[in-house]
Amino acid sequence: MIDAVRDGLAEGLRLDAAAPKIAPGFYAWTGTVASIRRHLVTDGWRPADKQNLPTIVSPDGRVRLIVASGDSGTGDPAATPSTSNPKGRAVEEHVRSNDPGRHQQIQLALDIDVESNRDESGACQTWMLLYRHDIARLRSVAEVSLPLAIEGGRVTEWGDRAIIETPIQFPEMEVRPTDVSALDDVDFEIHPAREG
Repeated sequence: MIDAVRDGLAEGLRLDAAAPKIAPGFYAWTGTVASIRRHLVTDGWRPADKQNLPTIVSPDGRVRLIVASGDSGTGDPAATPSTSNPKGRAVEEHVRSNDPGRHQQIQLALDIDVESNRDESGACQTWMLLYRHDIARLRSVAEVSLPLAIEGGRVTEWGDRAIIETPIQFPEMEVRPTDVSALDDVDFEIHPAREG
């Protein structure tokens, strides 16, 4: 997980001032998604892109992982984090399918043990890898957490949260005169074109 967060940061930082303001966040997100997929596929996980939402699914099909940038509560055990931007319908459907009344132990790679809420039904449960790159403080934080409720595209309640120590060293760099949120992910909706 740490490698994926580092890889995403590297993708976001490789752009120069000529890139659009939103590009670092998009590149950081896509770099993190690609890296986590590359790492977990070696353990039998498989990429999925249902409804154009990039996820990765465990070998038994019972755990789905979504990658998203988080807000300032990410990585803080005393806070209630959320994604940095509201999520769309696909994420909302996955979160709403998580049932907070079930339990089973799962392992989300790299020795991160978290307690999921799964019963014997075999239904797939959705977890999130939330990360936040704080350019102003030159640090990154991350967690793998179980979203239980979502409203208006933002997660409002979490089950288990596994805070990941992310000893990421930012390279020597000149901070661009841009929003710190430039490394947040970018949301957009795709609608079918009307004929005529």
